Amino acid sequence: MRRRTARRRLRSYFLAVAIASAFIPALVLGAGGALALRALSASYSDALGAVFLQSLADRVESFLERASRALRYAAVVEARSGGGGAIRYLAAFFPEFDMIQMLSAEGRILEIAPYDERFVGMDMAGQAAYRDEVRTNGVALSQGFVSIYSGNPTVTLSVNLADRRIVGFLSLAELSGALARAGLPEGALGLIVDARGVVIAHPDYRKAVERATLDPVELRAIAERSGGGEIEIEGERYRAHFARLGASGWYVGLARTPKSARGVGSEFLAIFALVFAASIGFGVITALRGVAAVEAGLSRLVAAAGRVAAAPIESVSSSEGEFEELGRAVAAFEEMERRVAEREDAMREAEERLKRSLAEKDVLLKEVHHRVKNNLQVVSSILRLQAGAVEDERVAALFLECQNRVQAMALVHEQLYRSDTIAAIGMRGYLESLVAVLSDGFDPGARGIRITCDIAERELPTALAVPCGLIAVELLTNALKYAYPQGLGGAIRIRFEDRRESCALVVEDEGRGLPPGFEPGASRSLGLSLVTSLVGQLRGELSVEGPPGARFVIRFVP
Repeated sequence: MRRRTARRRLRSYFLAVAIASAFIPALVLGAGGALALRALSASYSDALGAVFLQSLADRVESFLERASRALRYAAVVEARSGGGGAIRYLAAFFPEFDMIQMLSAEGRILEIAPYDERFVGMDMAGQAAYRDEVRTNGVALSQGFVSIYSGNPTVTLSVNLADRRIVGFLSLAELSGALARAGLPEGALGLIVDARGVVIAHPDYRKAVERATLDPVELRAIAERSGGGEIEIEGERYRAHFARLGASGWYVGLARTPKSARGVGSEFLAIFALVFAASIGFGVITALRGVAAVEAGLSRLVAAAGRVAAAPIESVSSSEGEFEELGRAVAAFEEMERRVAEREDAMREAEERLKRSLAEKDVLLKEVHHRVKNNLQVVSSILRLQAGAVEDERVAALFLECQNRVQAMALVHEQLYRSDTIAAIGMRGYLESLVAVLSDGFDPGARGIRITCDIAERELPTALAVPCGLIAVELLTNALKYAYPQGLGGAIRIRFEDRRESCALVVEDEGRGLPPGFEPGASRSLGLSLVTSLVGQLRGELSVEGPPGARFVIRFVP
C-alpha cells in the first residue's frame, strides 16, 4: 500500500510543479501580451496607412500634374509655331512620355516623336485609348491600357488645338517603381488602381502589365469607409485602406495580410519565450529528484516508441516497474507494436492492389489519347477529301488550313500516347512532326523552298504546347503561301529556343516581306487573328520584324 501511495504522490508532485512553474505564468503573460499586441497592431496599422496613402496620393497627383503641365506648355508653343518642334522637344526632355503624337482634326497622325514613318498618316480616331476620357487640369486623361509600342502600362493625355490635337502616351512604369522602393514591411502592399478596378501600378511590375483586377464595388466601399475593409487581391484576403484621387478617378491603397499584423509583436513573443523557458527550467530543476527514479522506465518507453506507430489501445495490464504510470505506458506501446506489425501486412497487400489498379488506369488513359488521335485523324481526312471535292480554290485552301490545325491537335495526343508521361510534351518531336505534315500538304520542294528546323530539347505542359503548335502552323502556312511568289525559291526557318526561365518560338523567311504599316493585331486575316489570340493564351509577347523578309518572334514564360 505504501508503494501505491508513493506513486500517487509522485504524479501529484509533477502536476503541481508543472502548473506552478510554467502554465500559470504563461497564461497570465500570454493573455496580457495578447491584449497589448492587439492594441499596438491596430494603432501601428492605422498610422502606417494614413502616412503612406497621403504620401502616395501626393506623388501620383504630382506625377500627373507635371505631365499635364508639360503637355499644356507644348500645346502653347505648338499653337504659336505650328512646326511640330514642340512635341520633339517634349519627347526629348520628358522621358515619362513613351510617344507623343500630333493628330489632325479627323484623328490621323501628322507628326510623331520619337519619329517613326510607319505611324505617319495612321488613323487613330477609333483607338480605345481615346474613349471615356476625363478632364483633369485642362487635359483629357484616358483609361489605362498596355501600350503595344512600349509594353508599359500607359494612359494618354491630350490637349486640343484649333485644328489639331496633341496626344502624349504617358508610361506608368515609374509609379510601379516607386511602390517597389517604398520600403513597406513584409505582408504590406501598395497599389494604384483605376476607376474600373484595374491595377495600373504594383510593386511587382508584371502584375501591372498583366492588368490584375480588383472588385470595383468593394474598392469604392472601402474608399468611402474611414476604417478601411477587407478585399480580395490575387486570391488572398487583405485588410486594406484606399483613397480616391481627384478628377482622374484613380485610387491609391495600402493592403496588409492578417499575418503581417502579427509581425509587430515579434519582440513580445521573444520575451514570452524566454520567460516560458525560464519557468520550464525552474520546474525541471525542482523535479530532478524524481528524474533518477523514472530513467529506467523512460529508457524502455523510448525504445518501444521507436518501433511503434499510433494505434487505438484498450486497457492493458501494467508492466513491471517502479511507477504504475510508466509501467502502463510501456505495456501500451508494446501492444501497439504488435498491432502495427499486423497492419503493415495488410497495408502491403493494399499497396499491391493499388499498383495494379494504377497500371490499369495508365493503360486506359493512353488508350483514350490514342482514340482521340484517331478521331482527329478521321476529321483531318474528311477535311482533305472535302477540299478535293470543292472546285473553288479559295474554299479548298480554307479546308486544308483547317485540316492542318486539326492535325496539330492530333499530334499532341499522339505525343502523349507515345510518351512515358502525360503531363508534358517534347517540343522537338512535336514541332518537327508539324513541319513534316505541312511539307506533305504544300510540297515546298517543288517550289524551291527549303524548311530548316532548330528545335531545342524542352518539354512543355500540354496547355502550353497546343497553342505553341497552332501558332507554328499558322506562321509556317503564311510563309509557304505568301513569302515566295511563284517561280521564286528561298528558305523558311523555324526555331524553338530554351532560355531556362523563358522560351521563344521564331518563324522567319527571306521573302518579299510584310506590307508597310503591318500590325498583327489589326490584320483581318483569320490566321493572324488566331496567332494574336494564342499568344495571349501563352501570356507571351509577339514581335514582328521586316522587311527584308518577315520574322515573327513569340516569347513566353512557361
